[in-house]
Amino acid sequence: MVEVVCRSRLLGFRMRRIRLLSCVMVCILLALVYAPASTVANPSMPYAGPPAVHSAPELTASSAVSIDLTSGLQLYNRNGDTRVAPASTMKMVTVLVANRILGPSELITIVEADLYLGEDYSQMGLMIGDVATVESLFYGAMLSSGADAALALARVAGQRLDPGASDPVARFVEEMNAFAVEHGMLNTSFANPVGVDEDGHFTSARDLVRAAEQMLDDWLLARVLSTPEIVVAVGGLNAREIYMFSTNQYLLEGEAIGGKTGTTEAAGQCLVNIVRRGDHTIVTVVMGSDDRYLDTGSLLDDIGTRFRFVVLGAGSSLPGLADDVTGSGLHFPVRRTVMMTTEQAESLTYDLELTANRSLSGKAGTVAFKIGDHELSRLPVYALN
Repeated sequence: MVEVVCRSRLLGFRMRRIRLLSCVMVCILLALVYAPASTVANPSMPYAGPPAVHSAPELTASSAVSIDLTSGLQLYNRNGDTRVAPASTMKMVTVLVANRILGPSELITIVEADLYLGEDYSQMGLMIGDVATVESLFYGAMLSSGADAALALARVAGQRLDPGASDPVARFVEEMNAFAVEHGMLNTSFANPVGVDEDGHFTSARDLVRAAEQMLDDWLLARVLSTPEIVVAVGGLNAREIYMFSTNQYLLEGEAIGGKTGTTEAAGQCLVNIVRRGDHTIVTVVMGSDDRYLDTGSLLDDIGTRFRFVVLGAGSSLPGLADDVTGSGLHFPVRRTVMMTTEQAESLTYDLELTANRSLSGKAGTVAFKIGDHELSRLPVYALN
């Protein structure tokens, strides 16, 4: 099924954006102290979080998760480990694996086999004989969700893995499955590099979070993931420029820093969406949705309802803190944003502890932030002069 961004739908999306921007997005505060930076690559330590004690958001999606990548905490889960058809969301793994094998500046000549899926599937817009860089094909696979770009990457990378392979695309898919095992994608199996519905071709919402994190960890792929639109040059007999824009409306509207859509008959509407809230990176995934943008908005609203966005250090709104610090001739050199429940935010306190002798660097003490008797963070303060 061709994925098309309907410009007419963006008006309604902008109206929903007002509601989204009003939500305060937060994460469990205690993770700041105790949680590892990530638990994605270790299958023995899956994303975990407290059981929900609130009314769950109404979703049309058959499975969905919200994960705070910064702390590794799960913020929402509905059937997050259920195996579902991935549609084009799995092109993230296609690009990840191709990036391991091919250099971004390498040139690939498009052949007929790269175009065999035809117009029934999303296309970058390639033609036989076109010459494109690997990096351009990354954009084609991610922004336009191009089956042609994904197949070209898989074919050439598969030939690189095994020059004698009778079916280089199949060899590439083997490498994709090895990648999934390596990165703890325990409910994933690939049968093709495009996302076509097929027996033995499935993933889970949680596994797609793992793929998204791997893309974010690579500087080039993070840039591809976060690009809303681009023009790339294609060489060959039909040399031209191809304009592409993301199929993710949240990215187009500047409400996300990345993501990947997918739509097939078996998969329904799917969306991996990545947002930044303060110091935290949050990934939401909806699979089998009737309206992926409405469901994603509901997940973001749900997080905003249950948690509060809090600034520690410079710019903190904690009552009395700014007066105490500036009144002592001090300032914070750093600003840290954290996420906590409303109850935790209301019980947040601080202690300003001054040192008897200021260091040569100007450090004059620390501020300890506490919830009850638990100290969650300690930040330095320095003399203004």
